[in-house]
Amino acid sequence: MIYELFDRGYLNSEALLIRYYKKIGISENQLIIILLINSLKRESDRVYMPSEISKYMNISKECISKEIDILIENKFFNIEKNKSSGTQKINFSPIYNKIIYEIELENINNSDALKKLTLYVRKSYNIILSDSDKEIIIALFNSGLSWSYVHDNLEPKQHIQDSNELIRILKKLHETTSIKFSTFNWVDI
Repeated sequence: MIYELFDRGYLNSEALLIRYYKKIGISENQLIIILLINSLKRESDRVYMPSEISKYMNISKECISKEIDILIENKFFNIEKNKSSGTQKINFSPIYNKIIYEIELENINNSDALKKLTLYVRKSYNIILSDSDKEIIIALFNSGLSWSYVHDNLEPKQHIQDSNELIRILKKLHETTSIKFSTFNWVDI
């Protein structure tokens, strides 16, 4: 399903790159190079030389060349040649496949976290979560709340009367762990 959403353009590729670059093993320089290439690609779908990319960054074309070589070597993207026209084109689908894999892993982990939380809440507070409660909690897990953080900060001594109070507490915990991005113009083109 996530592949279909991505193929249809419902998911923002730049946002996914920024959120998952560390999980898939990309450095900050490599991330910026990919974002630059993506941005330049909108103007012209061709391969950009390191010297062209270096105009937008404060690193040398040699360093950019090394970073691109590492990205290609680690199969984050590949360069394809059009047989009829002979032009080259960058294919970023391998990097997005890796990101989609990470998203799928997160969803599996969040499902496991929900099971752990459900058992913990039932045992510690005698609260049974409804399906709608579970959907809210999964959304919190999907947006950055972790089971370990919840477990460390929920105390059995707390008097939680019902699922509404539990969700209110989880939302407060979520607010303290959320990553806030500020708007920043990466490329001033």
